[in-house]
Amino acid sequence: MADESTFSIEEQEETEEASSSAGPLLATLGIARSTGIVPLAFTIVPDVPPLSVRGLALSWTREAIGTFQRIREAHTDPEFRHNLPYASLRGMLDAALPSVSRLHRSIGLDDYALKPSQEGSQPFLFLDSADPTPAAKVILPLLENWVVAFLGPQYLEPGGISFDFRDELLNLARVNRLIQFESIADRPVPWTAGVTGTAMPPDQKRRGFQFLVDQAARCVAGHELFAGLGPMRRIVTTGPGAESIAELITQPIELAERGLFSLLVKLEVVTFPSLGQPLVTLEVSKRCGLCGFQIARPIATTFEGACFHCVGPSGPSPSGSAGNAARMESIAGCPTTPTRV
Repeated sequence: MADESTFSIEEQEETEEASSSAGPLLATLGIARSTGIVPLAFTIVPDVPPLSVRGLALSWTREAIGTFQRIREAHTDPEFRHNLPYASLRGMLDAALPSVSRLHRSIGLDDYALKPSQEGSQPFLFLDSADPTPAAKVILPLLENWVVAFLGPQYLEPGGISFDFRDELLNLARVNRLIQFESIADRPVPWTAGVTGTAMPPDQKRRGFQFLVDQAARCVAGHELFAGLGPMRRIVTTGPGAESIAELITQPIELAERGLFSLLVKLEVVTFPSLGQPLVTLEVSKRCGLCGFQIARPIATTFEGACFHCVGPSGPSPSGSAGNAARMESIAGCPTTPTRV
């Protein structure tokens, strides 16, 4: 899929150095200049054959949400308003499950999701697998381990919260009432035109934007878009309001005196008035790479990005536990290759 189009970087642009106390943290990589015509948006032909996808959506049960809400309200210290330690759970799920297509950053455990006014729990994990049995065998022991090793010592104990809540969550896990699976069988394309002629997704739960962009990302992942930079890898973790967006990234590359960086491709599904089918837009940017900090305390409290490990002659592998090469299940003719980070 790589074409003859290339991108040059302005050589006269100087590297931007951080303060001496922070070390060389960020570097300006230059302005990309296209030397060829590159499509920035794609549309769906109206007579495209229907395409079906199958998968699973994972959410907390009503009982689990109620327990987490009571945990948030039970702390004895009025200044203790820390978030539940869901970052550790997110990393464990990403590393352990081979067929993740989308993983919400807060795992359905942030303040907004736990508000009593919310109507039920929304899915926080989407899998390409259609059979819940293998996924449950991996997820349930993982959740029990998170409750014991992370929720207890990192939240319950510091907040002065009773460990009875821990036992309550473990009991829910033992009777299969901690999480619930929803089967997905839907059609990402084609869309239908509404009364105004504007494209409308075919699904009943308004997930058409997500299903379409995820399918586009599946077909791109594993292919080389930029000559010499290797296959694109999918970033499955998403934030709030990003249901119509999917991101893919190249393995880190290095330019002399400019440090490590990767090319990031953002796919987004958008609609326009009177346009009967959606558009999939394409945006390319650069993401800096860090191998470590030269200071004891970072200058920012939060860093986001993709994590690569096992960097060797063949390049970095996707993030995950040892021996678990991230795999993307083949759907609708898309390639089955290591495509996740």
